Amino acid sequence: MLGLVTLVSGSRLGPYQITRPIGAGGMGEVYCARDTRLQRDVAIKVLSAAVEQNPDRRARFEREARAVAALTHPNIVAIHDVGTHEGTPYLVTELLEGETLRQRLGEGALPPRKAAEVGIQIATGLAAAHEKGIVHRDLKPENVFVTREGRVKILDFGLAAPSVASADVDSATIAVTEPGVILGTIGYMSPEQVRGAKVDQRTDIFALGAVLFEMLTGRRAFSRDTPAETMAAILREDVPELSSSGRQISPPLDRIVRRCLEKDPSERMQAARDVAIALEAVSGSDSSGVGSPLELPGTARRPWRVLALSAALLLAGLALGFLAATRAPGTASAELPRFTRLTFRRGEIRGARFAPDGQSIFYSAVWDSQPLRVYPVPLERPRADAAPIADADLLAVSRTGDLAIATHPRRESLFIERGTLARISSSGGAPRELLEDVAAADFAVDGRIAVVRSDRGRTRLEFPIGTTLYETSGWLSSPRISPDGTRVAFHDHPLHDDDRGWPAVVEVATRVKRNVTPQQQDSLLGLAWAQNGREICFGSTDNTIQCAGVEKPVVRVVARGTRPFVLFDIADDGRMLAATFDATGAQVAGEFGGREVDASWQDAAFPIDFNADGTQLLFESLDYGVQLLRLGGGPPVRLAEGIPAGISPDGRSVLALAPGVPTTIAVVPTGPGATRTLPRGPLDAHTSAAWMPDGRDVVMAATEPGHGSRLYLQDIAGGEPRAFSGEGVRLMTFTPRVVSPDGRVVIALGPDQEPALYPVDGGPPRPIGGLGNDLVPIGWGESSDIIYARHRTLGRLVPLFTVDLTSGHRQQIGQLGLADPKGAPLVLLTQVSRDGRHYAYYSSQALWTLFLVEGAKP
Repeated sequence: MLGLVTLVSGSRLGPYQITRPIGAGGMGEVYCARDTRLQRDVAIKVLSAAVEQNPDRRARFEREARAVAALTHPNIVAIHDVGTHEGTPYLVTELLEGETLRQRLGEGALPPRKAAEVGIQIATGLAAAHEKGIVHRDLKPENVFVTREGRVKILDFGLAAPSVASADVDSATIAVTEPGVILGTIGYMSPEQVRGAKVDQRTDIFALGAVLFEMLTGRRAFSRDTPAETMAAILREDVPELSSSGRQISPPLDRIVRRCLEKDPSERMQAARDVAIALEAVSGSDSSGVGSPLELPGTARRPWRVLALSAALLLAGLALGFLAATRAPGTASAELPRFTRLTFRRGEIRGARFAPDGQSIFYSAVWDSQPLRVYPVPLERPRADAAPIADADLLAVSRTGDLAIATHPRRESLFIERGTLARISSSGGAPRELLEDVAAADFAVDGRIAVVRSDRGRTRLEFPIGTTLYETSGWLSSPRISPDGTRVAFHDHPLHDDDRGWPAVVEVATRVKRNVTPQQQDSLLGLAWAQNGREICFGSTDNTIQCAGVEKPVVRVVARGTRPFVLFDIADDGRMLAATFDATGAQVAGEFGGREVDASWQDAAFPIDFNADGTQLLFESLDYGVQLLRLGGGPPVRLAEGIPAGISPDGRSVLALAPGVPTTIAVVPTGPGATRTLPRGPLDAHTSAAWMPDGRDVVMAATEPGHGSRLYLQDIAGGEPRAFSGEGVRLMTFTPRVVSPDGRVVIALGPDQEPALYPVDGGPPRPIGGLGNDLVPIGWGESSDIIYARHRTLGRLVPLFTVDLTSGHRQQIGQLGLADPKGAPLVLLTQVSRDGRHYAYYSSQALWTLFLVEGAKP
């Protein structure tokens, strides 16, 4: 049996070939292996024979697999796969290069600033776990890994268990959380762990305090001659003074550690995110010197009014806990950003700009599923109730006070919303409509307008309107004209429904475009010119606001926080308008007339396709993973990295857009086998792909250099793609079954962005009867005269229909979404199985807050 002997190089576990051992522990051995399907190195943890034969310890191993698999976060080790070989389970995770925190501490204590930075990342990872109801229960330096790039990863959830406050604690979980059962590592256990009492997320906060203490002092907080004496110290003795180590530790940092190590859980800091916020404030100041006193969240003994006041003072002093200024090492203490909350409702903010006088702002938002509206806000009275100016989206504000808005906006994809560009006075009145099908716009100082719009399947940046400065087969966002009018900055996204890309500028005179960051950014959220006109600044989901030099490719972080930032505007005096948001999403699957289940993965996921019998769901995870989930139970299998496009008719392969520039189409096996990349031929970019019914050919939307998007047919066995449509035609993203069951026609979007039927053998497109102006197709049924369709306007509830193409008759088959309107939930993706029995959808709910930021020094 596997585990009785050590695996040797060349051994195989399914598709994984062992290359070398990494280490061993009480639960099993860890090896480096090669994933022969995806051609990447991974780490494999194999259960040892002794543990495998122990039902309790094997259950802990399986619990680790479930716990880690439910979490995908930059500070938690990622799980790729789970499996068994000859009856013994193994776990496949990302391969990390670097060292454990224990190895790093072998060199001595960390500098206070570095200890705080590591602590922030640990706390942020724990917060993600706690939000899923998972408590680690064994946090210690051995279970913290620091990569060569400085990224902290939390390891080994072998003792993890759902919080006792979780709504779905099973009987196995209750057994390990009953009083009298002690699990963990002595020296990092909380008092309640030592007593065998029930635990919750505050146990991890105690362990984090012990790890912080050790990083700062170089010695353990509770270390005695025997385990019994160590446990007694945890229960009864105060932690030593950090200053007793002879190192200079600031009082604020000392108080954070002590608050984490309170004996009574009710007196500890109550949430890991609070710890991260407090540490960020310390790391943004001189943490090796003497700081000002801090009051910490979570002091339960104080009356709630005093606690609320203390928390308010803390938040004000720490830039409301979202921002921490960054500065070059060795400089004097920098002033922390100060910001004022400007919105107080629940929903999504779409745009925001300063008024010309800088004393008020305008923003557009969807509050609690009400219509999208533009609101004015005086900065001296942000809580003032002002009537909305228009039912529209705010695009820009001119120097004369006019607003550029998008009337009748319609969301056509995850990120793109188009409407009719109109101009309206800031005092209200009727808007003057200027141009249709506009996704974004900006005013120049002289009143001219730059716009982003589509034509023949390509996206164009025009300035002034009618003059094309740049175009792409992807999409563009956040156009901003430089203060002197000589350049236009924007975000360039190569793939539709993907917010990765480059911040870029184009010269108005020469139309020369260049990227201002050397590497593609994972996510780009808003853009504005710095007041000096030499940098552009942008927000990101990595919880930073960054500024990049236009002439010199130097990127600097001007603000860092614990939530993603969207940067909307920068005033002439450097003040910023930025929003933070807490976004939650759910992937839901069900059977019409039957039970609905939460099929989310990594906080959420995007459903793509069902297999033939509806028992498996192909989805895209938020880290661009191609995942296949068996709906009957168990974790999904990660097949590849990329954007999934559909399951083959026989269920043995999936199509995926492989990451990179230029893009490629990959055929990925769902079982054993090698991934194949289809020849690109003359194509320079793909936007999506779909299977033909025979499973031997693929339809794709792609472009050739200098041409608009067209439809192509390609044999997966080889050969170059063949075009069968005119330019300006593309497939709808996240719509897998666009080819009719008889293989004769394809549903695609034409140059007018309207769906039509395009013959595979060539010829003019045909309209889709029965759709009308209110429905859009989402895939074919079992016959070539039935399609499924959803309502064109996305909202919190989305009706689904069957449409008979012969008679034009439509019939509603269901309505998907959330009944609760709070937070402006939105159903963004819907899928129906070919037989019409199963469905899946992705619903997003975002709670946004807009801030006036001062002192960030962009």
